[in-house]
Amino acid sequence: MARQQYSQAAGPVINIHVDTRILTLVINNSITVYPVAVGKPSTPTPPGHWQIVFKSVDPGGPFGVRWMRLSVPWGSYGIHGTNNPKSIGKAVSHGCIRLYNEDVIVVYSKTPIGTPVNIDGVVRKIRILKLGSRGNDVRQVQELLRDLGYYTARIDGYLAP
Repeated sequence: MARQQYSQAAGPVINIHVDTRILTLVINNSITVYPVAVGKPSTPTPPGHWQIVFKSVDPGGPFGVRWMRLSVPWGSYGIHGTNNPKSIGKAVSHGCIRLYNEDVIVVYSKTPIGTPVNIDGVVRKIRILKLGSRGNDVRQVQELLRDLGYYTARIDGYLAP
């Protein structure tokens, strides 16, 4: 995904959009957009308003070339690089936000400790539906698909084989 520039209020401020898997860095009337990986449904990225509280260069392992810890009080969540660039754009992490290593170097250099980090989007903890599944979640999927014009059968909460 190509980076894009937009006009916006002063910063720095980091905004992470879980649904679209996009991080925006806002600085001095400019927004830079980066693709990211976010938490998987079983270990979602925590929505809320946080701050960067710690930074580290070359933390090693799966964290790539930079680590920025967030002020989330119930766990060690951060924005970091990755040793798995194929994960970018997917919901696969344990809740952290992953950037390409070349992108995290830029973001790291422009965001001091105390930089606000806003995480928004719908965090979903759902089961994987299979043929034969029954329940309200199946009904909700059927209703959504009907509303989009893709489902015409009876709404019954049963995923028939």
